[in-house]
Amino acid sequence: MYPVLIFLTHICTALDLRALQHEQFSKMKEVLREEVWNHLQDHVSTEKALDALCSRLAPTMRDALAANTTKDAERMMESVAAACTAPMLESLISNLSSDPPEPGRETPSSADLLTSVAEFRASFVQKAAASLQDFRKSYLANSGKGPECVLTSKLLADGTRPVYDFIRNELGIGLRGLDNFCEFENGFEEPLIGDDVSRIYESIRNGTMAGVLVKVLGNAID
Repeated sequence: MYPVLIFLTHICTALDLRALQHEQFSKMKEVLREEVWNHLQDHVSTEKALDALCSRLAPTMRDALAANTTKDAERMMESVAAACTAPMLESLISNLSSDPPEPGRETPSSADLLTSVAEFRASFVQKAAASLQDFRKSYLANSGKGPECVLTSKLLADGTRPVYDFIRNELGIGLRGLDNFCEFENGFEEPLIGDDVSRIYESIRNGTMAGVLVKVLGNAID
């Protein structure tokens, strides 16, 4: 029984991490768009050109994020910025936007472009890493009792959601890792995994979990 209960906690953790990955990509796209606009306005002067460039960079950014998950936040964002540089330069050099420059604005030189891209990379790394760390901390701190739990729940199918919601909401077993994220600055404050397992076991013993499983089976039949 004990391995099965630990497995349930690990499954919830895996689902939360997937939701975290999904949401952090959305946040990184927002940072990308903001930084492109802040540093490359001379080269991307219209909303249409900005949308086209960010749409082209998004798949590259997603792949870079997925390939560098074991790195620290700043090193990860350096890899993301490096991966985006080549397609960004290709798009800008080929004059992605068909709209003419605004009246009175000179066409930027190649040197200006390279300088702007370098400034973009430096700023993007710092802001994206800070945004990622803030979001991770919020996610870890609020898992099971905040909007992050709702995010994960919305991404789940009917056959999975009731068990996840029961463990996270009804039993109050949250995502582990906040102590480690904060480098144990306050020591060990999170409950032990044995405490989490005991709560799940008690829900099985008193029959509470049975109602959840009945709901899962009902959803499967429907």
